[in-house]
Amino acid sequence: MKLRVTILILLCLWLCRSSGLHAQNADYPWEIYAIGDNVCKGNKGALFKLFEHINDTTRVKEAVGWHRHMTTSGAVARGLILENSLFLKSEIDVEDSRGLRDVYRRALNLAPKIYFDSSIGAFLITPLENRSVNYELRSLYEPEQSKLELARNAILGNEWLSKTDVLAKIRAHDPYAMVVVAKELLKNRRRIIVDGDKGEKYIHLIQLLTGTAVGVFDWKNNITYHIENDYDGAVRLKYTIYWLTHYLDYKWNPSTNRFENTVRVPLNFRDAYKLYLQLHDTNCVSARAAFVRLTEANEDAIKTLNDELDEISQVNSCLPTFPKQSLEQLSKLTRYCRDNHIEYKGGNDLLSSLASLRREDITFAQRYKKENELIATLTPSNITKLEYYAVIYESNWGSTYSMGRILDKFYSKNWHSIVSDEKQLALYLKKATLFSRLQIIGSSSRYLCKFTYADAQTIAALKKLNFRTKDPEIKEAIEKIITKSYWIGLEQKRKPDVTNLAEHDKKGKRTSADFMRTEPVIEKIEDTLLLTFHSTLDTNEKKQQIAKIALQATYSQLPVALKYLSLADGNDFSKRNQLIQEIFGIPAEYIHSKRDLDIFLKNYHAMNEVALYRYYLKIAGIDIWTRNGKLDYTKVYAVLKYDLTPAFVGGNLLDRSTGIFAVAKMLEAEFGTKLGLPDKNEEIGWGTWVFTPYFRTKWMTYLKEHNLVENQDKESPSFVDCDPLF
Repeated sequence: MKLRVTILILLCLWLCRSSGLHAQNADYPWEIYAIGDNVCKGNKGALFKLFEHINDTTRVKEAVGWHRHMTTSGAVARGLILENSLFLKSEIDVEDSRGLRDVYRRALNLAPKIYFDSSIGAFLITPLENRSVNYELRSLYEPEQSKLELARNAILGNEWLSKTDVLAKIRAHDPYAMVVVAKELLKNRRRIIVDGDKGEKYIHLIQLLTGTAVGVFDWKNNITYHIENDYDGAVRLKYTIYWLTHYLDYKWNPSTNRFENTVRVPLNFRDAYKLYLQLHDTNCVSARAAFVRLTEANEDAIKTLNDELDEISQVNSCLPTFPKQSLEQLSKLTRYCRDNHIEYKGGNDLLSSLASLRREDITFAQRYKKENELIATLTPSNITKLEYYAVIYESNWGSTYSMGRILDKFYSKNWHSIVSDEKQLALYLKKATLFSRLQIIGSSSRYLCKFTYADAQTIAALKKLNFRTKDPEIKEAIEKIITKSYWIGLEQKRKPDVTNLAEHDKKGKRTSADFMRTEPVIEKIEDTLLLTFHSTLDTNEKKQQIAKIALQATYSQLPVALKYLSLADGNDFSKRNQLIQEIFGIPAEYIHSKRDLDIFLKNYHAMNEVALYRYYLKIAGIDIWTRNGKLDYTKVYAVLKYDLTPAFVGGNLLDRSTGIFAVAKMLEAEFGTKLGLPDKNEEIGWGTWVFTPYFRTKWMTYLKEHNLVENQDKESPSFVDCDPLF
């Protein structure tokens, strides 16, 4: 413990120096720290000096890592005693506040029995080998054992081994080697606070030598095999006691090159445990296969595993961002589906369609067409299949945005049939609660807002279902709808619209006028870009300046802006795509090469502005026209309502907005008005394009006010509208 205390003292000195304090400042318990330093060395007299301070109520500052907090001198002393001793509570209990007055006297009475064990760095009364412990013993499953074998040389060559006689005992086939390793693990308890060493090197060595894992009970009374994740030493202590009291059960087996337990046959880990460990597999197919199988495991088993197994070591990145929450909720969903004869696994056709939406080379037009096909063909009885796979494949960004649009439009289209069928209504409510518990941004958390315009008949159906069901998740959803409390906590970014511009003003951000004003036009933008390109600025700053100027271009200046972005960025097309697709909202495919850019510029020069937007809308498959080529306002309204798409799960707070701006351009040309809106888009600083949602709202209102669309809002609202402050 010397290292930790020494570092704490040095840290306190640094903190004091940096805040203008001096060593003599009594805010810090320097005397107690100094005593603790001697206790770490095994000084018994120093230990009793700590006992003298355990009832000291003097207020002091204590440094814990980089933090300082107010406590008492007695609390600091008790902490140092706990860290440097392993007394039984029946012997000396410094955590029992009721008996603190008698602790010092009791310690004095037991002084002759107290001794220091340097092998574990602690004062004791009852030796560890005279204690007992409850445990489990399980064989490692093959992939885990293979990883250890591959790392054998690294494990046996670890630097710390040179300071012990472990290697000599292993060569002599002496099972006491495991005791020495376990004692080293215990000796280094709590040092993770200082050097970040969790102790895996000790655990891995014992597992390599035995092919087994030893589990002991943690503070929650659950068996844990992840001894290295213990922070207060209690689990490490039990683990060390096991080896001290059972090492003679092990004999060396030359055929397996391991120590084997000759007294107890190790159990096999349950399948769910093995699958859970497989989530860390670096192979996406293997990790995802394990995840899918776990979604069908018993929900109580999943909860136990989530509690037991630590997630500090990152699972495969192909899995959902929060795998614990996803497994808990999906295991409940699959259980509900099985109990109620609801299909949640797709057939070959559906799986093929979903796989196509995950392809990296799919064009937007292909994606949009496939989304529309699924919206048209899926039914309330099989939509759960899509949601199930949508959660599993959350990490695929293209797919999760497709799922967001499909589910949004599908549920509005089928809303009446869902709320009028008790089984479908119950399923939707169950999913609404489970998906909201995924604890991730996306439309998955907004299912209940589809009830925003619920009529008396729907409310009556909800109350009837509430009386008939015992399902807690369904009841929870109904309560939120009836009380309208589902608005609270909806995870959706604020839309920069007229309804909340005032708040931005209050926060000292942009003014309402700023939202209505684009950047000033640079009349001679080519001259400005040319001067910047030939300036003496360093390369990175030059690129930044060219991008800043180019992104201020007007539509007529677009070719010049693209020319200088090409000169500055070379094969990095991100700024050119930003200018085309986001600033001007042209729904062109992502530009990857000079050839792609040349094709775009050829189209630009061959068409006027309105024709270019119309051309790319058609190329993207966004159909807003009648057979006669006139605008179909019902189709236009549907695009405005549903195509500003939040991801189903995840998505980093962004919405997919392809085509919205271009549709607004068609309306501008049709009605000869811009509704006071600017000529291009603008970013407001957190990845939100201010005028895309603004254009959308203004034109939806215009179409309704001029009676160009009918009954559009009798449907349930879109997910993107489910912001309580929208």
